[in-house]
Amino acid sequence: MPRGRTLANVRQDVKKELLDSANVNLGKNANPSINAKLQRVQRTLYRENEWTFLTKNFDKTLSAGQYLYDIPTGLAYDTIIEIRHKWGGSWSPPLDQGIDMDHYNEHDTDNDDRSDPVMRWDFTDTSGTTQIEVHPIPATNQTNALRFRGKTALLAFDNDTDVCTLDSDLLALYVAAEILDARGRKEAAQVFGKAEHLLKTLKGKTKGKKVLNLNARRVSRRPLTRIHISAG
Repeated sequence: MPRGRTLANVRQDVKKELLDSANVNLGKNANPSINAKLQRVQRTLYRENEWTFLTKNFDKTLSAGQYLYDIPTGLAYDTIIEIRHKWGGSWSPPLDQGIDMDHYNEHDTDNDDRSDPVMRWDFTDTSGTTQIEVHPIPATNQTNALRFRGKTALLAFDNDTDVCTLDSDLLALYVAAEILDARGRKEAAQVFGKAEHLLKTLKGKTKGKKVLNLNARRVSRRPLTRIHISAG
């Protein structure tokens, strides 16, 4: 699986595929268009498929009195599969997502009602930044006690020296097929078939995954009275 190849190299792969399969020769003027297509195709494939090699654990430290946490560095927040809390030396089952007024009535975040262990979590929006809220507020400091599982975010793929996250052959084939189809070339179907076959090979058997609620709530509905301490 040729991952980690530069944008310049993958773009050249697209041009080579076009030349080999349909004798279509594109010059430098086509580079910006090819780049845009490669970036879009990678985003789409990333979003629409499970890539097990990108699924990892990301740990955060819980701090006493802090209930808002930044998304772990490198984790795409919209791919979170589950969050667990390590308490008493053992990892909990996946925490329930969603915090409502019944939960606040039990442990009032506004009144700094602290309790261990963490039982729930949800997305929340703080001045346009997506964060994680945990409930109840942790009563003690707990190193690397909150474990996120999800997909690693896509690497930047904007400059010629940036490298692709997904298989470069897959990206090149899909983009070449798209270009050929736009030109009405009959070879488009053959190249698209090669791309689909490679995708199926790379994916193997796709497993179902839990879909999380990404509708972040606004923190402004409950004014923050405590300082948000960013935990690495």
